[in-house]
Amino acid sequence: MDILTSIAAFYQELSPTLLNNLLLSAIVVTLVILFRAACVSLLFRIRHRSRDERAQIRAVSRNLSLLIVVIALIAIWSVELRTLALSLVAVTLALVVATKELILCIMGSFVKSVTGTFKIGDRIQVGEHRGDVIDHTFLSTTLLELGPTGVTHRFTGRSIVLPNSIFVDTPVINESYGQNYVLHAVTLPISDEVDWKFAKEEAVRIGYEVSAHYFESAKYALRKAAERSSVRKLKFRPRATIAVRKLGEKELTLQLAVPLRKKSEVEQEVLELLLTRLYQREVYSVEEASSRAH
Repeated sequence: MDILTSIAAFYQELSPTLLNNLLLSAIVVTLVILFRAACVSLLFRIRHRSRDERAQIRAVSRNLSLLIVVIALIAIWSVELRTLALSLVAVTLALVVATKELILCIMGSFVKSVTGTFKIGDRIQVGEHRGDVIDHTFLSTTLLELGPTGVTHRFTGRSIVLPNSIFVDTPVINESYGQNYVLHAVTLPISDEVDWKFAKEEAVRIGYEVSAHYFESAKYALRKAAERSSVRKLKFRPRATIAVRKLGEKELTLQLAVPLRKKSEVEQEVLELLLTRLYQREVYSVEEASSRAH
């Protein structure tokens, strides 16, 4: 009985305006939750969608719902918020300093949303972090890690949660430029003892062999991507270059189109074939020199 009396006394102390605001806030939150659930369910039923498309729909609907709730609550509590802001200017300034990182996260989210830097399912590199985007919110972006960076292109089994503040001042490399295909460079250091002309020719030959079964699809996808970005004279065929890194050592680089999700497999195939043929040529040269000596 005492509890009921206390609750009744509490409600009597509340002003009608405060009660109305609380009721409106509860109604808005409930309606937004129900509306989001209905929209997501409807979009899933329209047609069959891939896993990335479903994740994208969930992320967009969640972020949009949160934005609507925030705007509605600000509108409902505007009078109270205005009064509070006028009386707590000093506290507000202190909060700005204390929440600097939070503000930068929101700014980073705004930057990546406006520029369209990437979307869920894209493979990106931000600083030393590289992976596939699996989720993003106003405050953070989650990657499924690939690595070690610059060494392999396989998943490590770990996820990376990046604060969106990193997008304010750190360049983002989006490897999904050509949708399902990208131009990839395979490098191999070679010594002066190796016939670099043969190695260069053999690398190009191997590039054609490895990419033969998907080259036309890769060419079409990369050409469409180049047209969208107004990029001209983009070369798709395998080509090799030689660079001198230091005395007694050269670096052979083969550039070719590869499927985005099979970089590691294609790179390993190219290296294995090239190393095998270089080894076979070296053995043949030694045997030929030995036979001539006899």
